[in-house]
Amino acid sequence: MARLFKRGDIYYGWVPKRGGGVRRVSTSCTDQRAASTRLKQLEREAVNPAVAAANAATTQGIVDDYFLSRKRIGRAEGTLHHAKTKLGHLVRLLPARVADIDHSKVEGYVDTRLKEWAAAPVLNSRGTVVREGRHIRRTTIVKELRVLKAALRHAKKNGLFAGDPAAVIPELADDYTPGERVLTPWELIGLASVLKPRRMAVVAFAVATGCDFSALWRARREDVRENASVVHIRGTKRKTRDRDVPIALANQRALVEWALANGDGPDGLLFSHWGNMRRELHEACVKLGIAHFSANDLRRTFGTWLREAGVEPQLIGAAMGHTDSRMVERVYGRLTTDALAKLLLERVSRGAAPVAAPAPQVAVAHRPLVTHVPRVRRSRGLYRPETASLLVPSQVRPENPRVGGSIPPLRTSAWLKRRDGASSDGPGLRPAGWTGRAHHWGATNSRFGLANR
Repeated sequence: MARLFKRGDIYYGWVPKRGGGVRRVSTSCTDQRAASTRLKQLEREAVNPAVAAANAATTQGIVDDYFLSRKRIGRAEGTLHHAKTKLGHLVRLLPARVADIDHSKVEGYVDTRLKEWAAAPVLNSRGTVVREGRHIRRTTIVKELRVLKAALRHAKKNGLFAGDPAAVIPELADDYTPGERVLTPWELIGLASVLKPRRMAVVAFAVATGCDFSALWRARREDVRENASVVHIRGTKRKTRDRDVPIALANQRALVEWALANGDGPDGLLFSHWGNMRRELHEACVKLGIAHFSANDLRRTFGTWLREAGVEPQLIGAAMGHTDSRMVERVYGRLTTDALAKLLLERVSRGAAPVAAPAPQVAVAHRPLVTHVPRVRRSRGLYRPETASLLVPSQVRPENPRVGGSIPPLRTSAWLKRRDGASSDGPGLRPAGWTGRAHHWGATNSRFGLANR
């Protein structure tokens, strides 16, 4: 029986069947060489069910599995929304079958995304560009590739992807640069004169509490304690974003009171929805002649005000809902040169201590003393003491009554005997006529260093 045969324009073949025997399959190919390659793949799938499952897996399927896995382990609502947004672009532009995703396909995905608009240009009736557009930033695509790598890694664990997830992802430089826009109190006063009070209440609350943009619309009046000392923020991006924020600065407390007095939210909410917030803020900045700012710049203003007041980054990070101080140091609490110089001068003037007077000199007795008992060495039945080293000048404490007197006696573990039998407590050096022999190993009060003076 031929492995490959043709009926009409389509080639068919025979593949092994579970339980024995063979079955006929269609290669869906009209070219004999392509049909032969396809038949080999069908044979591998018939023999190995795991290969069949991997070849049948779809991009939509692994994306759904990954999203459910994030939800299963308890990711926050904001994190799930972020993952869902990124996964939608992957399904839209990548091949439908997971087996077809390779390095070249992902590079094509990156090229397509770089050409798409994040904000399309605005044209008037004459076709003139009123507002310039903005393409998708590289940092956005880098985040999408991270989600793709995580989804492929999860699919590989489930046996739905046979390749290496790291080898599929191309290199792409991240063009993220932290923002630097921080509002001043005078700019907030100007905004209060051009914005509606209920809209200015949103800006004041965001600056005073460092609230996330999405959490602004969940704020309720009961979240603010008496005297506006503490405000509860209903963040959902991660568990640490649902927090209580102490209001430390007087300016921030005044802004919270303004928000309470002018908020117009229904059903206990502090604010009503602000659909055209970006446009109205831009128009207000044009009227005042100040630089444009975004909702995230209001959150940066909260962190920078505290940082300029001398608060440590780790405390600011806890107030903003971060797990550590890295985001404050990199994004939300970066100091200008003038602010840094001011903090350094304040810290130096507040923490400088008077220079201590030098300690009085203490009397030192300069007497050569033996540091240790001379080491002896056996040679032809005799013990000959080695030359002993001399002690460096010894410092006597002021309270010692022996200052200016004689050096206290040292204790040694052996004393030497002259050849004629007379004992001596010499200075520990080897004088002429001494061959020496260990006669007694008891401790004595010999005064080394004083005998040969």
